[in-house]
Amino acid sequence: MLDTFTTERRGIGLLQPSNTFYQEDGGKNPVIETPLSGASAIMDLMLQSWGGKIRVFPAVPTAWQDLTFHKLRGIDAFTVSAERAEGRTRWVALHNGSGEPCVLKVPDWDGPLEVRAARPPAITPLGNGEYRIDLRKGEAAVFFPRGQVVTARVRELSLPAAQNNLYGVKRGTEIKGDQFWPEHPIPWVPPAK
Repeated sequence: MLDTFTTERRGIGLLQPSNTFYQEDGGKNPVIETPLSGASAIMDLMLQSWGGKIRVFPAVPTAWQDLTFHKLRGIDAFTVSAERAEGRTRWVALHNGSGEPCVLKVPDWDGPLEVRAARPPAITPLGNGEYRIDLRKGEAAVFFPRGQVVTARVRELSLPAAQNNLYGVKRGTEIKGDQFWPEHPIPWVPPAK
């Protein structure tokens, strides 16, 4: 649905995928709630944090092979960054802002983890991609599956040239000329006495 939302006209509405400007009635009515709802849905696909667990890429469609996010906020003042490449979670970075305990859940991880940190925290595997992480208040660490060589960096993902126009309207897709929409008068109701 999000792919359709960003690439096709839906009834009277159209989201500009290059800049998330949304319009209805052929451009007459710009609205903000639709792109905000879409952004919220995308963040929920990348990070969910509830029930004492931080879930990274819990509901990402398999077609979305490459994703990166940086410093999304989880429960208990955790900030989370992560990268998914070729359909697999490459690394997850956590910063504990509160000192609360942490359970990290990464659906496509099932074995031991490597960690890079000033003070490597204890990691207890709980099964099903879940790990209890002994990360203290103010500490940060990067986690990745054992045996992999990773460089934890947040990077811009490349787009096809036709989609690479961050601001403005793509040539040829602008609204043509003047458009007219009949106005429907609002019925006047006298004020109650």
